[in-house]
Amino acid sequence: MKQFREVKKGRVKAAPGKASGRAAPLLKRPFISNVAIAAAAYIALTIILTAALQPERFDMKVGEIAKTTVVATKDVLDADTTNRYRENAAATVEKQYSRREGAREQSIELLDSIFLAMEDARALGEALRLGTGRFAQPAESSARPAVTRAPDGKISREQYDNAAKSIPQLNMSQWQMTILMNMDADTLASVKEQTSLAVLEAMEGFVIQDQADAVINSIQRRLQNVMSSDHCWNIALPVARVCLVPNMVINQEETERKQDEARASIEPVYYKQGQNIVTAGSRITQQQINVMKSLGLIRGDTRFDGVLFGGVCLFVALVLLVYIIHLSVFEREVLAQPKLQLLMLALTLITIGLTLAVQTISPYLAPLSVGALLAASMLPSTLAWALNVITAILVGFVFRSSSMFSQQMLHVIVHGMLGSAIGVYVLANHPRRLTTLLAGLYVSLFNLVGIFALGFITNNSMSSILKDALFSFGSGMFAAVLSMGLQPALEWAFNLVTPAKLLELANPNHPLLRRMMLEAPGTYQHSLMVANLAESAADAIGANALLVRVGAYYHDIGKLRRPQFFKENQLGDNPHDMLDPQSSAAIVLSHVPDGLSLAVKHHLPPMIKDLISQHHGDTPVVYFYKQACKLNPEGTADISKFRYDQPRPKTAEAAILMLADSVEAAVRSIQDPTGEKMQQGIKSIVQQKMADGQLDDTPINFHDLNLICKAFASALNGLYHQRIDYPAFDIRTESKSVDGSILVYAAVDGNRSAAPAAAVAPQAILSGQSRPEGQT
Repeated sequence: MKQFREVKKGRVKAAPGKASGRAAPLLKRPFISNVAIAAAAYIALTIILTAALQPERFDMKVGEIAKTTVVATKDVLDADTTNRYRENAAATVEKQYSRREGAREQSIELLDSIFLAMEDARALGEALRLGTGRFAQPAESSARPAVTRAPDGKISREQYDNAAKSIPQLNMSQWQMTILMNMDADTLASVKEQTSLAVLEAMEGFVIQDQADAVINSIQRRLQNVMSSDHCWNIALPVARVCLVPNMVINQEETERKQDEARASIEPVYYKQGQNIVTAGSRITQQQINVMKSLGLIRGDTRFDGVLFGGVCLFVALVLLVYIIHLSVFEREVLAQPKLQLLMLALTLITIGLTLAVQTISPYLAPLSVGALLAASMLPSTLAWALNVITAILVGFVFRSSSMFSQQMLHVIVHGMLGSAIGVYVLANHPRRLTTLLAGLYVSLFNLVGIFALGFITNNSMSSILKDALFSFGSGMFAAVLSMGLQPALEWAFNLVTPAKLLELANPNHPLLRRMMLEAPGTYQHSLMVANLAESAADAIGANALLVRVGAYYHDIGKLRRPQFFKENQLGDNPHDMLDPQSSAAIVLSHVPDGLSLAVKHHLPPMIKDLISQHHGDTPVVYFYKQACKLNPEGTADISKFRYDQPRPKTAEAAILMLADSVEAAVRSIQDPTGEKMQQGIKSIVQQKMADGQLDDTPINFHDLNLICKAFASALNGLYHQRIDYPAFDIRTESKSVDGSILVYAAVDGNRSAAPAAAVAPQAILSGQSRPEGQT
């Protein structure tokens, strides 16, 4: 329940076990996934920081216009050009082939084994269709029992699939198996004979590896002349493709030797001493840069700085260790959701990337708060704060200045850490997209003051301080705008359920809700009332009220497939009157899988799909079960056929939705509902669900159930409160008096008498004896 409650406060959790197809295998094992993500984060951050901390190594860059001519100081190998020429020569070498012994024997063995399996499949089909053949006879051994003829002689899809598995060499489709299993023995024998002849005749010549298509085409033309197209394309050709074993295979060793000879025949390309490498006025290429590096002509030390790299490795390890400790102590449930770890890594890399993109303008303009604002909108506040601290430190190291460590780097770290913290605090309890702009404004103001404070301490130039402060002010608003733009994309990419996403789903103009209003208005009204009940109960126990309300809107969308089969949508005859109880129950039970199908089609979040699947659990459809019992002479029926085949509620929200759904339906069936009747009905529903074990997997306790029942009763009292009876009023006799006043009718001794509205005493109006139009 805790993971769902987090959404209410601007914190989101990924739905466990509902990852998208591209990430599902990874996310099924959180520990392995977390290790893999931590390794990826370590490698990425180490590479970024190592590159960022390297000093400037050269003045010339690829694509720039050279201002001076650079000549070779000594003979130097042009490795790029030499390698290109050598690879071009190697690419011209033709593949070398050698004769493969035993190819014909292997082909014959494959033909025999495949057609033997096909004959078994064909005989099985004959036994299933006609009840004849060798498989339909009494079993000779327990290893191959007799096959009973299928009902009506129809072979099921499962039987086709099982038969196809008995031919492992081929990937036979259902259509191909249909042709095979409906074939008679003589026809299959003819197909085998012609296919074997065609394949073995083809193998008398050369069947070259990677060039067998021409041979297959020849076999195809031959087989089309001696058998039907269906048998040729679906039986013979698939077998021929598998059994046509190449007798000329690539000799990889000889081919590589020829390629090496071709490479060796190319003379190395050198820049001679005094030869121009780069001419003034020309555009510099990567090949020229490589040559200058090999000559040491690029400014700076070209050697790898192992000490610097070791320091970066240790620093990144410490940062990740602190982050892991934070999760272990304060956010243990996040460790079970690798998707959120990927999101944290993505937010960190986004912030660092944006910083690198704008630092040439000013380091203070970098949107240092974008990661913190996004995290505060989608993740727990403590996790957003941890991300803010880590990102601020990393961004400070990524920032380049005239020296490796400078006052500017300190300023970036401090104002990034403190300014972003304000944004986290603003969004902690109000995770709305428009609130992000307000958070950005607070960040900007805090950055402005912070840069002034740091500037007064470390800088005496007022103009420089003012310039940096203005850039810092703009960074906060820049980060807010970026956050608003990136959040929907991240929600989609990581399939997150945020309050903003839930509010979008709650919009009545959503296609599914619009369809329900038009096609199943009764179900729509039922969903609204269930939403009111569920929300009040969720508020009472501290569950996610917004999630359960949205889940209630969509929990019965499966009824859109057959709305007329549900009582709330029926205006006339009941179609169930013409069906047997089991058929009626099957229709009712199908609305849950139908709802899940619509949820997938309309890309509803996993949490909503869970609520749809769990809102009935595996409860039975009691009404039709009892009808079935009455129709059965023995007075019993198999209740398993009347149960929903869905998981029981796993969360507090799913349990609340199940109870609210049942309570709302039960209360509507109560004649003249009173407070006492409704309370008894609510308790009865809760006790039934508990007795059936539907609440066993939920984290709610008896205290929560008591609060839920009280919340239901309070909400239902508001919906079904008693109203006073209004007196009869005949609008057809209404007229106007001479003075223009509306005539009203007062009941006197059972008779109606007309009098101007002004003539009716206030006491009569208050007592309900007479009401002028428009008054109550």
